[in-house]
Amino acid sequence: MTPERPNRLTRIGDRMVAALHQDAEHRPGDKTIIIMHDSVEGGTTLDGYEAAEWEAIEDLYKELARIARHNGGRLVILTDTED
Repeated sequence: MTPERPNRLTRIGDRMVAALHQDAEHRPGDKTIIIMHDSVEGGTTLDGYEAAEWEAIEDLYKELARIARHNGGRLVILTDTED
């Protein structure tokens, strides 16, 4: 049995993924990123990414960049290289 997820938002994300798997148009190999946030905490649910979280980050960046371009903008992410 899978252990219970740490917060309310990730548990909701898990139920959303379960619903997606029941959808008639869902295909094996589809990948899902669900990000939820309230005024206190956030929760992320990944499905279809195995253990490759970097692949999910790359897919998310590509989609956000596409949305920015569609709206006439440009997405730039600055990272802090210090740990």
